[in-house]
Amino acid sequence: FHDLSVLKADAHFGFEGGSWNVLLGAKLNYAIDVKNKFVIAPDIRASIRFADRNSVYAIVTGGINENNFLQTLLENRYANPATRVGYSSTLYDATLGFRIGALDGFEFDIFGKYKYTKDDHLYLYGSGNTAYRSWGNYSASAYANVGEGSVGGQIKTQLIPYTDLTLRAQAYHYDVKYVNDRYDEDNTALLADKKKTWGKPAFTVGLNADVKP
Repeated sequence: FHDLSVLKADAHFGFEGGSWNVLLGAKLNYAIDVKNKFVIAPDIRASIRFADRNSVYAIVTGGINENNFLQTLLENRYANPATRVGYSSTLYDATLGFRIGALDGFEFDIFGKYKYTKDDHLYLYGSGNTAYRSWGNYSASAYANVGEGSVGGQIKTQLIPYTDLTLRAQAYHYDVKYVNDRYDEDNTALLADKKKTWGKPAFTVGLNADVKP
């Protein structure tokens, strides 16, 4: 039974030319919890435009992830309501991508990402506490330092009047190291292979439609 408070401060400097722009910055985050933590993370964004509608961009950011109750429910509605997901810290989240707008009405985006998060949470099935088993299907959390690499692509179109359509696909690869034993006996067998990233996807596809009447 404890609370989490996070203090945040950002500093940025921006530069801009005819076909390029750069934002150099840093995030200073301080988490006050059972275990306090101070994190300095980059916040850098740059892009260069060429051939009129094409561009190369890079983003490097990070900071403390609060993992509050609302965020947990949006991420996994089966999270154990009797526990709290601990905060994590992303030391860096880097993206390098290419945007291509050569076809009228279409924009293509190809990108690669790598993110490293300390004390990230992985969702496991069940709990060792017999008092909660009658609740049925729900998830408990284990914690690990996780490196997440991914490649993906995105297509945007405005060919339909008043509508922005976006189709996005992304494939993931993980490097995981468990940092403690915050899981119960029921899950010990599941974690026999400590290289598993339980609850994280290998591949995602998303379709989004923004309608502007």
